[in-house]
Amino acid sequence: MDDTVPLGGWGTTIALGCGVLSLIYIYSSWSIRRLRKDGISGPRGLPVLGSIPYVVRNGIMESEEGWIKQYGDVFGWASGQQLNLIVKDPALLKEVLIKDFAHFTNRGFIIGGHPIMTKHVFAAEGKAWKRIRAILSPTFSTGKMKLMNEDINRCSKTLAGNLMEAAKTDKVINPKEYFGAFTMDVIAATAFSLDIDSQTNEDDPFVRNAKRLFVPRRSFLYTFSLSTLFPPLKHLFSWLQMGFFSGEVVEFFIRTVKRMLQDRRQNPITRKDFLQLMINAELENTTENSDLISMNKTLSTDEIIASSVLFFIAGYETTASLLQFSGYELAVNPEIQERMFKEIQDTLGDAEPVYENIRQLTYMEQVFYEVLRKYPPLNRLTREASEDRVINGITIRKGVRVVIPIYRIHHDPKFYPEPEVFNPERFADRAAQNSVTFLSFGFGPRICLGLRLAMMEAKIAMVHILRSVKFVTCADTQIPLQLRNRPGLTQPMQAIALKLESRNSC
Repeated sequence: MDDTVPLGGWGTTIALGCGVLSLIYIYSSWSIRRLRKDGISGPRGLPVLGSIPYVVRNGIMESEEGWIKQYGDVFGWASGQQLNLIVKDPALLKEVLIKDFAHFTNRGFIIGGHPIMTKHVFAAEGKAWKRIRAILSPTFSTGKMKLMNEDINRCSKTLAGNLMEAAKTDKVINPKEYFGAFTMDVIAATAFSLDIDSQTNEDDPFVRNAKRLFVPRRSFLYTFSLSTLFPPLKHLFSWLQMGFFSGEVVEFFIRTVKRMLQDRRQNPITRKDFLQLMINAELENTTENSDLISMNKTLSTDEIIASSVLFFIAGYETTASLLQFSGYELAVNPEIQERMFKEIQDTLGDAEPVYENIRQLTYMEQVFYEVLRKYPPLNRLTREASEDRVINGITIRKGVRVVIPIYRIHHDPKFYPEPEVFNPERFADRAAQNSVTFLSFGFGPRICLGLRLAMMEAKIAMVHILRSVKFVTCADTQIPLQLRNRPGLTQPMQAIALKLESRNSC
């Protein structure tokens, strides 16, 4: 039998192949050309891959820093088929985050790894986000914050005692270990009325699994990369439960919270924690918003579980990060540390710190805001355009991801002169704390719900700490501190090393 392919057959095959390749080229380069057509400057990139090869070679943070210098405060680049609009311009930020928020509600790129992880307020989208946010907001009211005083003070006293022991032994410490255990204890107590004491008991199953929440799956890098190249794949990966969070860890929390819910419904005892507040929470004032009238007025079991996991993620990392970098800056700037201590003495005396009196610690608040400026817990935010928008003469197409480089904004001398200098006086004016160029808690309607709780927790902890010890540098302290230059959480390149001195012995 003759297996040769007729010349005409080969020609058809080659023509079809060329046609397919041409279509791929046209489709993949169309998105990049569209940015040019819309008047948005930026790197040209390659068909299919966009600027990913450049980013892989140089790093995303370094790449964007170079592009900002080249193209200015608003530019676009393609990561595969995903178009990214980088925005540092304050006027455009106000439009996206506040004035035109209705068209930029969604974050645009969340792959949790478990279906339940799309049901908390950080990841939820559209009307679902609006409803969950409306139900949860009252649980962070002033009255509810005051209910947390006792638990936070108890955990803070344990923390101060542990730091005092480290001072007595002249031990070099990694502050993140101490502050991470502290914030985990606070969240367990305030969210679930659990006394896990992770500051002395790391073997508790709750502690082990809570720590594993912050360790991504090994496959996450691949799912993230492929979803960036071809955005429709994110829906497939979500359906396959492939993402950041370990399914085993999430299942542990699902079982744990379900048992708590069942127990509370069978034995209705009055509690003051967030879990009880979520069980009791109801959607209010729906008559004022037509979008919410027909929606469920309470949180579902899945939403309560997802919110419980989110409390751990946000409550643990944000406050622990704030405290560890505060400890570092106070050690490097002892005059600032002593001014904070004097404010505590003059304002509180020996009184126990509580929600009402810590509001008077205005200099401490300035210090914390400067820490959050210099070391924002999350170094970037994203929003996705839900439809084509024209803002300040710039066309932002549906599906374009607006990337807000928080770290770059916080370190831009246009907004913060001498940005590497630690200067709490920048925030002496209350307006600076509410500026669109300060984004550690986000901005606009989607600002962090736990902002006041995080500040309250940090203030109470620092009062107990500074009454007991001083932070001091040592031979192992890195000055200046080098940070990991990658998207996500702001972290030091190597563990921070500090020592402590007992104030009683000074």
